[in-house]
Amino acid sequence: MPQVYPPVQHGATNGSCPPRKLLDQVREVLRAKHYS
Repeated sequence: MPQVYPPVQHGATNGSCPPRKLLDQVREVLRAKHYS
Protein backbone atom coordinates (compact mmCIF):
# COMPACT_ATOMS: atom_id res chain seq x y z
CA MET A 1 0.00 0.00 0.00
CA PRO A 2 1.27 3.53 -0.81
CA GLN A 3 1.97 5.94 2.02
CA VAL A 4 -1.25 7.88 2.60
CA TYR A 5 0.20 10.07 5.33
CA PRO A 6 3.58 11.84 5.41
CA PRO A 7 6.30 10.59 7.80
CA VAL A 8 5.82 11.32 11.50
CA GLN A 9 8.91 13.56 11.52
CA HIS A 10 7.46 15.76 8.76
CA GLY A 11 4.16 16.02 10.64
CA ALA A 12 5.99 16.89 13.86
CA THR A 13 7.86 19.64 12.01
CA ASN A 14 4.63 21.21 10.77
CA GLY A 15 2.73 20.61 14.02
CA SER A 16 0.93 17.91 15.95
CA CYS A 17 -1.17 17.12 12.85
CA PRO A 18 -0.62 17.86 9.15
CA PRO A 19 -2.93 20.47 7.57
CA ARG A 20 -6.21 19.15 6.18
CA LYS A 21 -5.46 20.74 2.81
CA LEU A 22 -2.37 18.58 2.45
CA LEU A 23 -4.34 15.44 3.32
CA ASP A 24 -7.05 16.37 0.81
CA GLN A 25 -4.45 16.84 -1.92
CA VAL A 26 -2.85 13.48 -1.13
CA ARG A 27 -6.26 11.79 -1.15
CA GLU A 28 -7.12 13.32 -4.54
CA VAL A 29 -3.79 12.15 -6.00
CA LEU A 30 -4.25 8.64 -4.60
CA ARG A 31 -7.80 8.47 -5.97
CA ALA A 32 -6.65 9.60 -9.42
CA LYS A 33 -3.86 7.01 -9.47
CA HIS A 34 -6.07 4.25 -8.07
CA TYR A 35 -9.01 4.75 -10.41
CA SER A 36 -6.86 5.51 -13.45
